[in-house]
Formats: sequence, structure tokens, C-alpha cells
Amino acid sequence: MNAYSLKLSFYVALLSTATNFAYAHTISTQPVSFDVAGASRGVMELITGETVVYDNARGARGSVFFTKGEIGDEVRIKTINGLSKYISQIQFEYFASLNTFESGQNGILKIYTNDPIADGEGSSEAPGQLIFESDSFALKPGYQMVTLAELEVMISPITESITWSVNFSGLSAIGSAGLMINDTPNVGGSSEHCWVNKGTIENPSWILKEEASKTFNFSARISVKDVPPKIDINNDMVRPDKPFDVKFDFGTASSKDWIGIYKKDMIPGAEAPLVWMYLNNSANPPNHGLIGGTVTFDISELWAGHYNVYFFANDTFEDLDRLPFKVLDTIGPIITLQGQGNVRINVGEDYQDAGARASDNLDGDITKAIEANGAVDSSNPGVYTIIYSVKDQAGNAADAAVRTVEVVNQNPPIINIARNPNGTVTVIFEGKLQSSPTVNGTWEEIDLSSPAVLPSKNTSGFYRSIR
Repeated sequence: MNAYSLKLSFYVALLSTATNFAYAHTISTQPVSFDVAGASRGVMELITGETVVYDNARGARGSVFFTKGEIGDEVRIKTINGLSKYISQIQFEYFASLNTFESGQNGILKIYTNDPIADGEGSSEAPGQLIFESDSFALKPGYQMVTLAELEVMISPITESITWSVNFSGLSAIGSAGLMINDTPNVGGSSEHCWVNKGTIENPSWILKEEASKTFNFSARISVKDVPPKIDINNDMVRPDKPFDVKFDFGTASSKDWIGIYKKDMIPGAEAPLVWMYLNNSANPPNHGLIGGTVTFDISELWAGHYNVYFFANDTFEDLDRLPFKVLDTIGPIITLQGQGNVRINVGEDYQDAGARASDNLDGDITKAIEANGAVDSSNPGVYTIIYSVKDQAGNAADAAVRTVEVVNQNPPIINIARNPNGTVTVIFEGKLQSSPTVNGTWEEIDLSSPAVLPSKNTSGFYRSIR
């Protein structure tokens, strides 16, 4: 498959997903007269931004191609400046001789893509992708001019010809209708033949109509308007730890169109982009141009702040479109303990916390924002914790820092032993009471509180108190 086939395949796929025949348009019909020789048809009222790309003047009286079905004319409307276009208006003429006793004598205009362009020698591809179908309009007798306005039929930069057709329906045996022929387009070009649909509306079968001594260029006027290239992002507040998708549409079909990211105050061309890619998500251009797709950036190296993403043309800094966005601050601050993380003090000793410091990649020193939770009661032995926490201006929380403070009584615990007249022993002690058969023996804890009275049988041995 060659590059052109790739382009065509891509665009046909795009059309198959994007074509929509439901958008609003207007159809107006007005009679035209041949009473004045060479009288011109009505003037198409162009709106701002429209350009006539095909204009084939009126034919002579009686120069009509009659049919009871669908006929089409292949015309060249190569896009201007390499940009996608909308067909915005079509104006054409027909002649009808109608049976006044019949109803439902109607016409429908359709537009098809043709690629590659017609060469007038029968080698052109038949009408292919249907990209527009008008509402039905009632046929009127005589010479009539039909104008379809407010159209938005997209034409790709790679599409160099289209076939516009009219399907005449409801004609009786004595009724006839057809398009007017003129062989000298003033603007644009046309193949020297026309297409006749010998199939059905649902399943067309196109037959090339051509004669060596005659050409079939139907009178019509076609205008287009630019479809500016554009980019789109799902959200203008993006996280640096997530892929950043930039969708582009209506590209110029240049293989060297590209997308770049700059900080808000940077000037493209004067400074290099922070990150960039061609439309194929690569630093190497594709083999063929792309008119639509998505470029995905890794923005993990971008600092939080304001940026612009640009759509540039053909390896230049020609700004086709741009969008602002903000990279969010997702990095939390860091807390550093001052002094030791584990502190031991004696009961009754004053405790002065050394505190902590905090810094943030964007906010700098935010020590004053630290919150310390926890307190130390130095009068009571035990283990106490102080937890330090802080958030930056973006709301990112630091990992908490923890200091442990142990309050201990370093004096030996008191123990007093007194023998009672009845042979028992009273033991007054601090902390926990332990006993052992020998002074160096194995000490075992006695589950008693002070003062403890020991029976006489337990008065031999050794006792101690521990904290």
C-alpha cells in the first residue's frame, strides 16, 4: 500500500465515523428564464469566509440531460492552502416537464467523494463515500434554480474531486426532468463525463456516461469555507503524572505538521519547545500527512504552572491553533525533624521540643505552616509521641514526621520489708515485685500490688522491685 492509499484509507475511515446527514440546511427554488439571451442565473449570496471553487455558467435553452433517477457530475474542487473545507453552498439548475396529475415528484441532492481526481478518459473512480444527502424538495415545471445553503459538508485536504448528484423520483411515464448542461466552467474543473446510477438508492451501481463528441458538465456553482485546524484537550487542569492527550482535527495534511508545548511566557521560534512531536507521536515525521488524531505527551518533567500547547504547520512556527492549560502541583512538601527523633528524659525534667522544618518545591520554606500534635507530661513516666504535619498551597500533604519522647524514672525503686508478729511479711515497693530463691537466681514476677503481705512460708528467699 502506497502513501496515497494510506491517506485515502485514513480519510475514508474518518468520514465513516464523522458523516452526519442530520444537520440543518435550507433549500430554495426559483424559476429562471431564457427570455433574455444569455441571462445569468441568480447570484449566490456568499457569507463571510466563503469562496466559490466551482462555477459553471448557464447552458443554452434545451441543453438538458434527462433522466428518471440519479445522475451526477464529477468536479474538481481542490482545497485552497492545504486546509480542510466545508462545502457551504451549492446552486444548480434543472428543467422539468411534469405530469400535473401526479404527486411526489421530488429531487434529492447528494455529495460523494472521488479520489483520485477524474481525468476525463474513463479511468476515474466512481462516486464513493456518501458525505451529504439533502432533504427532499418538490420539483417544479420549467427551468428552475435550486440553492442549498447553510451546509457543513467537510472536504479533506486530500480530496481533490467530488461528485454532486440529483436523484429525480416520482416521475410518471409522461414526466421528465434533468440537469442543464454547459461545457465551459468559469471556475474550477470538471471531468468530461457524468455518472448514472443504474442501481438503487441503497445500493448504487454507477455507470460512466461519455461520448466522444459531447461533454457532460452540468451547470452549478459551489462555494466553500475554511475549516480551521484545531486542537482540543479534555481538561485544562492536568496532572504531570498522567498522560497528556492533545486531539487535533482538520490538519493541513502536511507530514511535518507538529504540536509543541511552551510555558505561558515563552515565545515559539525564539525559544525551543519544552516537549514536541509530529502528529504520529514521534520525533520523525510520518510518511503521509494526518488530518485528525491524538498526540500523547509525557509531561512528568514539567513544573507546575501555566503553559500553552500549539498546533504548528509544516515544520514552521505558523500557529494554526493554540490552547492554554495548567500543570497542577502534585508534589507534597518535606518535613525534617530538628534534633533527635527518639528522646529520653528523666521524670520531672523540663522538656523543650526541638521542632521541625518544612520546605516545598514551589512554596519554598513553609515551616510556619507546620502543625504539631501531641504533648509530653514529664511528671509521669511513659512514652509520648509528637506528630508533625503540613500542606502546601495546592493542598498536597507531606509525609508526617514523628518524634518519640520517653519519660523514665532513673532512681532505683524503693522496697521495704517488715516481719509481722504472726510470721507474715509486709513488703512495700515501687514498680513491680519479683522474687528468687537465691540472690543470683532466676527472678519471677509476683502479681501483687504494694503493700503486699506474704505468708510465712514465703518469707525465705530474696525480693526486689523493678520499674
